[in-house]
Amino acid sequence: MNYMFTAILIILMCLMALFLEPGYKTKGGQMNFKWDLKKQIDEKRKSQSATAQLRKRSMDSIARPKAEKNITSKDPRLQGI
Repeated sequence: MNYMFTAILIILMCLMALFLEPGYKTKGGQMNFKWDLKKQIDEKRKSQSATAQLRKRSMDSIARPKAEKNITSKDPRLQGI
């Protein structure tokens, strides 16, 4: 018989046991797929939102506001820079 699959499975389980968070506790001692997935999705959404907020804040700099009208030129391309 070929025990290659069983050996790979045992190795993967050992690696998971070594590298999982030691303080990982679940409700009732069982994994809750729906809750774990929802938590990961919420964390991803929050990090994307934080990145977007920082990007927007850096684009709309309050320290150096854009001028409404460029008094040195009448060229429409140079207005509002």
